[in-house]
Amino acid sequence: MSKIFFLPFGIELPKILTNVLGSENNKEKVYVIGNGWGSYYFVKNLNKKKFEPIIIAPNIRVLNTPKLTNLLIDPDAQVEFDNSYGKIIPDMLSDINVKNKKLITKSGSMYNYKYVVMSIGSESNDFGIRGVQENTYKFKTIKDANIIREKLLSGSINSNIFIVGSGVTGIELGSKLGSNYNVKIIEGMGTILPGYNEQTKKNILDWIEQNQKYIQIKLNSMVKSIESDRINIISNNITNQYLFDNKKDLTIWTGGIIFNGFGKTILYKTLNQITPIKPRGLDVTENFSIGKSTGIFCIGDMVGNSGPPTAQNARLQGEWLAGYFNSDFDKKYLESNKFVSESKGKLVHIGSQTYLESKYYSGFLPRFVVYFIELFNK
Repeated sequence: MSKIFFLPFGIELPKILTNVLGSENNKEKVYVIGNGWGSYYFVKNLNKKKFEPIIIAPNIRVLNTPKLTNLLIDPDAQVEFDNSYGKIIPDMLSDINVKNKKLITKSGSMYNYKYVVMSIGSESNDFGIRGVQENTYKFKTIKDANIIREKLLSGSINSNIFIVGSGVTGIELGSKLGSNYNVKIIEGMGTILPGYNEQTKKNILDWIEQNQKYIQIKLNSMVKSIESDRINIISNNITNQYLFDNKKDLTIWTGGIIFNGFGKTILYKTLNQITPIKPRGLDVTENFSIGKSTGIFCIGDMVGNSGPPTAQNARLQGEWLAGYFNSDFDKKYLESNKFVSESKGKLVHIGSQTYLESKYYSGFLPRFVVYFIELFNK
C-alpha cells in the first residue's frame, strides 16, 4: 500500500507524487565494475527510475580508444569523455565474496550487492613469447601512449619502429607514425586487419603504398622471440631476424589481447571457480550471467563467446543487458531479443583519413561525416 504524506495545513500530497518521491529509496543498486565502452552504454541505457548504477573503476572518465594514437603527437589531445550516467567510486575491485554477495575493493571497502555487472576489459597478450614483456612497449592505455610519446620526443628514435600485429590498432598506430619514422609492421598471418573484408584490406594497403612510403608490412612473419637487439621470426619455416638498436629503435606490441589479470589476481581466481576462464575470455549464458544465482553479469572484452573483442561489440552488449535489466529480467525479453553480435560498421583511422566498412557503404569518409558519427555515438 502506498504511503500518504500530509503537508502543513492538512493538505494531502497527491498519491501519484508520493509514489515518485518515494521511489528514490526503492531503486535497486547495480554495481558496475569498469568504466569503458561496455559499462558506459550499460549505465547510459539503464532505467534510472528502477536502478541506481554505481561504477567502481580507477578511471573516472571513459577512454575513447580510437583516439589514443592522437596522444603520440599531441600531449593535450582529448582521448577521454565523461560518464555522467552513474555515480563513480575511484577504486578497483580486488575480489568477490560470492557466498555473502560482497564486493571487496583494493582500498579495503566492502559493498553488499544483489547485481553486479563486470566490464573490466582486457590487456595485451604476449602468447608466452619470450622477451615480449622485457623488450617491447604496449599500446592499450593512456599511460602506454604517454610513455611512447616521451620516447619519441626524446629524439632517441631515429631509425626504425617495429610494430608487431596488423589488427586495427597496429595499422592505425603505424599510419600515425609512418609520416615521420621508418615503420615495419610484422604480422604472423597472411593478411592485415583480420575480421575485415578483402576490399577494405586492399583499399587500405593501396592507400598506405601511395601515401606512406616509409611503412613496410611483413606478412607471414610469426614472432618466435624478442631479444634486446633482435626480433626472431619464422617465415615459410625459415628463421629470420630483424636486428635493432634499443637506443635508436622502438618495438611496440599490438599482437592480441587477453582477459584482464589472466591468472594473476585474486579476482581472476574467484571468477575462475565460478566458470572456467579461457585466455580469450569467459563463457556467459544467454543473459550474460555467470554461475548459478550469483547476480554477476559480464560484458565487453572479458567475454569470449558473444562476438569479437571490439568497442562496438562491448557497446551492443551493454545496451542489450540494460534492456534485460529494464524488462525486470523477463524471460520473454530473452526469447524475443536474443543478443546478436552484428557489425554496424567498422572505422579504421589511417593517417588523417578515416575508412568506413559497412553493408551500405565502404570507403574513405569526409571529415565532417566522421565528426557527426563520433558526436552521435556518445
